[in-house]
Amino acid sequence: MAVACYVSRSLAFLSCLVFFFFLISSFCFFAHATDTLTQGQSLTDGRTLVSAGNIFELRFFSPGNSNQGRYVGILYHPNISATQTVVWVANREAPITGSGGSLMVTNDGDLVVLDGAGGSVWSTNSSATASNNSTTLQLLDTGNLVLQDGGGGTLWQSFDHPTHTFLPGMKVSLNTTTSKALLFTSWKSPDDPSAGNYSMGLDPNGSAQIFIWDRGVPRWRSGQWNGHRFIGTVMRSLYIYGFDYETDESQGTAYYTYTPHNASLVRFVMEWDGMETTFMQVQETRGWETVWVQPVNQCEVYGKCGVYGTCSDDGTTTTCGCLQGFEPRSSAEWGVSNWTGGCVRKTPLDCRLNSSSNENGFFTLPGVKLPDHSDWASTIGSESGCREACLSNCSCRAYAYAASDIGCLSWGHDLIDIYQFEFPQDGYDLHVKLAASDLGKYFRVLRTTNWIVFLL
Repeated sequence: MAVACYVSRSLAFLSCLVFFFFLISSFCFFAHATDTLTQGQSLTDGRTLVSAGNIFELRFFSPGNSNQGRYVGILYHPNISATQTVVWVANREAPITGSGGSLMVTNDGDLVVLDGAGGSVWSTNSSATASNNSTTLQLLDTGNLVLQDGGGGTLWQSFDHPTHTFLPGMKVSLNTTTSKALLFTSWKSPDDPSAGNYSMGLDPNGSAQIFIWDRGVPRWRSGQWNGHRFIGTVMRSLYIYGFDYETDESQGTAYYTYTPHNASLVRFVMEWDGMETTFMQVQETRGWETVWVQPVNQCEVYGKCGVYGTCSDDGTTTTCGCLQGFEPRSSAEWGVSNWTGGCVRKTPLDCRLNSSSNENGFFTLPGVKLPDHSDWASTIGSESGCREACLSNCSCRAYAYAASDIGCLSWGHDLIDIYQFEFPQDGYDLHVKLAASDLGKYFRVLRTTNWIVFLL
């Protein structure tokens, strides 16, 4: 009996000891900030994962002034941002009522968000299969949330599933095989993280331009990429020259990345109101400075003046006009500042072969944001060659050339989204093809085999 009692007490002591160490380990897991969650562990509302450098945190939050729902998101750590600054949301379409939610790594290697009743409201639904039972979730200092198998292979990462914020290290990518773009989608409102009306991504048509769409309709575009910057934007060089464009033919992808010029934290946000805003951290105050906003005026709204229209803005007034040789499609609409119908050509182009009586020529519009739908002629290495190629092609409407920059661009579609920059040096010269009769009273064209001279 004494022996049995002793054994019973020993087992009880061991059980208490095991339970004590379990409590201690659980306390240490959350008391000391960790960046990793392992299989079998859960992150409950009120707990936090923190990246190694205390830059980002993963936790439950309620947006803005709303207390209507709880979301799992990645936010800047309070050491970085004095205000709640969200960069990614998991269950953006399925908020949790109350504070009973949790986040866990399942046995099959998925990351799930559970409500208070244990029901799944969001999951990674990873197509990859975990190689063993040691799947881990790690929050990196880049802001990337990575689900890895025991061999270090990536099963899923938040950078491949963005919400409204683009961070350095992410890719603005396009599948060049399927023409499917990775989209950054706005919140519905400042207090509602669900998908809003606006999205940002690479042009599915492969032009290497970044677009903002309003429910699928173009709202803004960056302009063509010249190898160093986007030529359709007037952006402080401090920020615009951090972009880089790459293509990976083996993966069938094209993408932009961004590397800050210094250690400053930068984020690009697709805002709920359709503005793309770039913020830079102010370290002294843990605040954020707005360094770039697009579209900044009405001329930057896509197609504001319609086809063959050009837009100018002096900071107070937006004005549309027709290109030389064109006139409003509807004078009545233009009379009430409805310019979307654009302009039409006054005189048809002369496309007769060997014509000498009614030659076509070019009118030069200096310092503009070049139109959309351009074609790049990689084999043409001179302006005269670019001009001649456009002149001899009846479907060519215009061309632009810069030897060490964009090379030879031509347009075989109606010209749309032309913005006349305030300072011509911010843009490029656009040469618009016109019938000779529309080129001015004193204009005539002298044409040889390889070149054209304009006498004014």
